[in-house]
Amino acid sequence: HNMIIHLVWDVIDWSSFLFYKVTYMPHVAQGEDWDFNVICNSILTLGAGLFLFGTGGLVRAWCMFVRCENLSPEDKAEFWEVVQNHRGDAEAWVGAGALRRNAWERMKSQLLLIYTGLQWCYDIAQLFAMFKCEPELDKDHFRGKMLADTLNIFTTAVDIFVFKGPAAFNAIGALLSGGDISTVYAAFNPMAEADNANS
Repeated sequence: HNMIIHLVWDVIDWSSFLFYKVTYMPHVAQGEDWDFNVICNSILTLGAGLFLFGTGGLVRAWCMFVRCENLSPEDKAEFWEVVQNHRGDAEAWVGAGALRRNAWERMKSQLLLIYTGLQWCYDIAQLFAMFKCEPELDKDHFRGKMLADTLNIFTTAVDIFVFKGPAAFNAIGALLSGGDISTVYAAFNPMAEADNANS
């Protein structure tokens, strides 16, 4: 669910930047319109590519989960032992399910770790385009300008400080305090840590 929430919000964030570009483009002064168009299209292409990467990674992780390919060799052997020889043992099935679930949560944590870092780069690129590459306009005020600015800043800020920021700061804190990679994964996916504690 964490990854799906990230992907849905990133579509909203990407759409707000597209609205910003479409709103500004007719009012960019001649001579800067080509540069503005290239910068915005580059950022939009990057955002779309990251979304496809995240979606593809999630689908791949789910397929591996269904086929039990995300289990370690030892866990896979234990799981298939239960499937083949302990069909009527409810306790054994609970343990086997926990093995699969924990492996699934670890895979999501790894994907979130990579995806969040790349999305931070995308958010910074958005802010850079807005505040450092602001083009010369044919007039200071036009319909949609304030709405486009507000939506873009709001969605990017929520992405950085609500969805991406807390987990990233927790992960950095875990590393600085001597935590291992599993601690970093848990910062991005608390459900994995909870499942490991319960198993």
